[in-house]
Amino acid sequence: MKKRETNWNKLKRMSETEIERNAIEDDDSYVATREELMNFKSIEPVKKINVKEIREKMGFSQHRFSAVFGFSMRTLQEWEQGRREPNGAVRNFLKVIARNPKAVQHALLSDVEDEKDG
Repeated sequence: MKKRETNWNKLKRMSETEIERNAIEDDDSYVATREELMNFKSIEPVKKINVKEIREKMGFSQHRFSAVFGFSMRTLQEWEQGRREPNGAVRNFLKVIARNPKAVQHALLSDVEDEKDG
C-alpha cells in the first residue's frame, strides 16, 4: 500500500476537533487517550549505553550518524572515546534510536516538513 502524502495546507485549515477525529479514524495513526497518558509509567534513565556500538550496528559513519540524528560530530566523538557521557535524556533517546531508528527519523523529519510548510 502506497503511503499518502500529508496535505499540510488542508491540515492547517482544520479545527483541533477535525484533526483529532481524522487521527482517530486513521488506521495508521494512534492517539493515546487522556487515561492512557495518565497511566504512563515513570522511567529511570538508561544507566549505560554504548554509542559507538549503536552507530556501528547501523553501519553509519560518525558523520552520517551525527547528521541523521542531530548530534554534533564533536560530542559524538567525545562519547565514543569516553571523554564525556551522554546525559540521562540523551541516553534514553539513544536507546530509542537503537531500537527503532525509522520511528526517530520519521518523527524528526515530520518536524522539518512542518517548518517548510509553515
